[in-house]
Order: sequence, then structure tokens, then C-alpha cells
Amino acid sequence: MTVTATQLSAKDERPAALPPFAAGSVAAVAAALATLLTVLSGRHGFHRDELYFMAAGDRLDWGYTDQPPLTPLLARLSTAIFGETPSGLRVITTLAVTLSVVLLALIARELGGGRGAQVIAAASGAASGVTMAVGHMLLTVTFDLFISLLISWLVLRLLRTGDGRWYLAIGLAAGIGLQNKRLVAMLLAGLLVAVLAIGPRRVLRSWWLVAGIAVAFVIALPNLVWEVAHGFPQLTVAATLSDDDGSTNRLMFVVLQVVQLSPLLVPVWVAGFVWLWRDRRVRWGRSVVGGHLLVAVAVVAALGAIIIGALGALERRFAPWRESSAI
Repeated sequence: MTVTATQLSAKDERPAALPPFAAGSVAAVAAALATLLTVLSGRHGFHRDELYFMAAGDRLDWGYTDQPPLTPLLARLSTAIFGETPSGLRVITTLAVTLSVVLLALIARELGGGRGAQVIAAASGAASGVTMAVGHMLLTVTFDLFISLLISWLVLRLLRTGDGRWYLAIGLAAGIGLQNKRLVAMLLAGLLVAVLAIGPRRVLRSWWLVAGIAVAFVIALPNLVWEVAHGFPQLTVAATLSDDDGSTNRLMFVVLQVVQLSPLLVPVWVAGFVWLWRDRRVRWGRSVVGGHLLVAVAVVAALGAIIIGALGALERRFAPWRESSAI
């Protein structure tokens, strides 16, 4: 992958212009994926998780005992528009993974990749096993994938341009992501620590960062209020799941990175990581690599379980106060 922009900033070597977006070729890849998923979407009945999301969607609320409200809401919208069938339910998932493939091409472009790099990124994402799996069923991870890629692209835009106004878009995406899954907070934390450690740190010296945090907080607030009012049930469920099979899941994390993405694609993303880290022309984007590695290390080291345990202890500490307030 090469930087095709002709002008570089003398100070930090950021490209002053991006290559043209390979809209036609990327659209063809996305359309092929959407067609395949649509043809196969009705080949088997509802998954048990899909039935749960549909039932939850029939009783819309700002939260549920095991998750925020976004996925049940999307299940409700998809079935209301396209019909209460497996194919109707999965239209929204097909759309989400198709847009995820487009985001991969945009990420490649943001790093200076020309038409070839953008098409390779889109095609690799479309052929990935995880894309095929989460695009074939309505699951929280389907939308988590899209939101994570969207945040990564927006962060790259922020780092490349230095324009703090991108924090508003990042905050919007983060707030929506928090209404789907709490794990997006780990991605954000990893990226923040990586920028602090690797740079460019100047993007953090902006009031737009505060504005972006405020946007995310306002969007996520209704579910947070619901959680407080109901005694943090999501933390209880998460802690229980972690105790049951959390260690196994964390040990399998690295293996599944290879298997689920596809072993054939490992050389592609490893080469991309190495290139991004070594090429001075894109050194402004190194913190994205650092953020990913930090999140991976945190998962393997069971940092998530430690945080959940601490929050669970906090919940138990305030349990008597909630009970007395209820009386």
C-alpha cells in the first residue's frame, strides 16, 4: 500500500490530499456481499438469540437485564418494515455488514491507499468469516463491528487532519455504540491511551474533545439511568458470564482473531500493521495500531473481568442504599 497523495506537510508528513475514493469498485464488492447474504438469509429459521431480540423489541425499553436497547430496537424496525420472517429480520444485518465493508475501504483511503488498496480492504472484509457469520444473523456483535469500524475511521480522520470537530462525530458514534454494547468503551479507552503514549497528543488539547464526550454521554444517558434505577443488572449478568466461561473466551481470543477473520487474510493485516508502524508517512496513524494491541492485551489479561468485578463490588456496596430508598 502506498501513499498516493502528492503533497505532504513538512511538519508531520500528513498527506494534504487523499486519493480518489474507488466508489464503483467498492460498491461492486459491497453489492456482491449484500446479494449473497440476502439470497442465504432465509435458508434457516430464527436463531435463539434472534428470537430473544424480537421478543425484547416487542417490549421496548431503555435497557434490559443483559444489554442496552439498540439491537432489540433494530430488530423491531427491521421486522416492522420487511416482515416478521428470518429474511425480513436480517435485512438490517445485511445493511450493517455491507456498510462495514465500505468503511474498511474508507479506512484504507484515509491512510493513503489508492484504488487497489481500497478494493483489497473491501474484498478482504467481505470474504472474512466473521463478516459472513455476523451478517447472517441479527446479533449485537453485528452492529458492534460496524460501530467499531466507524469509530476507527473517524479517529483516523481526526488524527490526519487535526480538526477537533471530528470529536463530535466520534462522540455521536460512541454514544450509539454504548446503546448497543459496553465493549465500545474498551475500544475508546485503548485508543485514548495509545494517543497519549504514541501521539499525536496535540489532538487531545481541544475543547472539542469535551464536546464529543458530552455528546456520547447524552446519547448513552437514558440507558445509564435505567441501569441505576434497576440496580445495574447488566453488570451482574456480565460478571456471571465471566465467571462461567470468561477465562476460556479470553484464552481463545488470539486464536479466534485468526480463525474468524480467516487464516488466508492474516498476512494482509499483519503486513498492514507492520507498514503502518514503520512508514514515516503514516506515523500519525500509529496509535490506531497501538489501541488495537492494547485492547487485545487487556482482553487476554482479563482486565475486563477485573473491571466488572470492581463494578460488581460497587453495586453490592450501594445495594442497601437502593433498598432503603425503595422502602
